[in-house]
Amino acid sequence: PPSLRRQRPPLVPSAFACDMATLAGRPLALLAGAGVAVAAIAYLRQRLRPKLVLYYHPISQPARATWALARALDPRGRLVELRVVALEQGEHKSEAFLAINPVGAVPALSDGKGWGLGESHAIMRYMCAVLPGGHRLYPSAWRPKARARCDEYLAWHHSHTRQGVPFFFHKHACRMFGAQPDPTKQSAGREQYEKAAVHINNHFLLETGGPFLGGKTPSIADLVCYAELGPLQWDDELGPFLFNLERIAAWLRAMRAQKWHAEVMAQTRGLMRVRRSE
Repeated sequence: PPSLRRQRPPLVPSAFACDMATLAGRPLALLAGAGVAVAAIAYLRQRLRPKLVLYYHPISQPARATWALARALDPRGRLVELRVVALEQGEHKSEAFLAINPVGAVPALSDGKGWGLGESHAIMRYMCAVLPGGHRLYPSAWRPKARARCDEYLAWHHSHTRQGVPFFFHKHACRMFGAQPDPTKQSAGREQYEKAAVHINNHFLLETGGPFLGGKTPSIADLVCYAELGPLQWDDELGPFLFNLERIAAWLRAMRAQKWHAEVMAQTRGLMRVRRSE
């Protein structure tokens, strides 16, 4: 008889169904509550995140790249404190600085609690990992090809573009460090810069479609490269050479449009103006 048939239990418990029905009638309240929770988590993460301290010198190309990144990710300086290291006075060899970076070179990064990090590329990757928005300048693992292209340039940089630094040092910066210019090293550095610029124009910027080394938006590869080649646009010898390279010229213009540019490049540009007026 029907009265003796086994009753099938409801697919959804009645109490759960009731709760779901109640919640379904309050979608705006749910969204508002979720928004408050997300905001609270973000606030706590920011409060608990240790403030980083970046040690740099505005004339050092690797340090200038990390400075540009700090300003790009933290324009108001709330998360990264900037401290200039007086290289001219040997501060980078002081006991206090060597405790942060035993190599005695800028840039260096500290969390203010005894932890320190050297090497500009390592510093930049770390900053992108811990600071909000870092994935925009160093592609995440979800974009493996974009990250690989960025890493390709960073791996290539030290043995190619960076090898031109004697040109900049001996022509523009050596006197501020008490050294005398060496024309032979200056000439060799110019040759290295020219070779690197041609390869960047014909390979890196061609492969990505530009205007940046990573494609449509700048990456830490662009910051590293611009720290080296950017000042040369104001040099009376290499400036015309760079602007004769079509993709390099477009890249230089795109980099000059970045919000951090005026602050980060001011002292270097001023130094080159002084050199041209001598």
